[in-house]
Amino acid sequence: MSQYNENEEDQHEHHILSNKTGMRVFLLLLFLTFITVITAKFTHFGSFNFLIAMLIATAKAAAVMAYFMGLKYDTTVNRLYFLSGFLFLGAFLILTGADMWSRPPEMRVTGPVIKVVAGQGPSFNRPFEPSAEILAHGKKLYIENACQTCHGEDGVNILPQARNFKKSEGWKNGRRTSEIVYTLVNGIAPLMNAYPTLSTTDKLALAHYVHTFNPDPVPADDAESFKRVGVDPTKDDGGLAAAVEARETMPVDFAVERYMEK
Repeated sequence: MSQYNENEEDQHEHHILSNKTGMRVFLLLLFLTFITVITAKFTHFGSFNFLIAMLIATAKAAAVMAYFMGLKYDTTVNRLYFLSGFLFLGAFLILTGADMWSRPPEMRVTGPVIKVVAGQGPSFNRPFEPSAEILAHGKKLYIENACQTCHGEDGVNILPQARNFKKSEGWKNGRRTSEIVYTLVNGIAPLMNAYPTLSTTDKLALAHYVHTFNPDPVPADDAESFKRVGVDPTKDDGGLAAAVEARETMPVDFAVERYMEK
């Protein structure tokens, strides 16, 4: 019995990481963090941004698991147990994604589209022009819609693939007020969502607030660019007060009623 206990203790002896190895891993993590900051703030690789960010994060996680969590010095069985969790997570994500991505557009559940008056909510005189009131409303919408989680509270992007509002170059749909509204209407695949629940006035307010992050002059809009997003700059209300637009939203009580019918 004593021989068995001695062998069992030998097999489960905890590995003590040397100071030299620990320092090397620590410096590696600092270097990878530095690379993360550089790629997020100062470089742009287009569609490869997400892949590069994930590769760096994976390398950092692998170093922590291998050395600081001791997987490198553990038994093969324990390593398999640990890594199998990631295998099952990947399987669940792939199966869920395969179902969602393979559905035809007509089979996707979007709910009924309700016609609402575009001018509902706060109204502003000449909403296509910046004012203290509409900028305050835009700031409120920026926070409520969690724009800062990607673009940062100060307009400097947190996600590498998100737009840095302090830079004037590289705006895919343009930097004019109407072009930002157009982006909010249609989104930019694959990561920038459209915002169909916001009225045109809300989108204008958000666009004006986004401009406050950049000290460069805002490119001027024209009647044609405003017309593309349903704004008439010849009218003080922008032609929005009496307009009706389709917004993919529904009252909460109506949504609950539809759910109970199921």
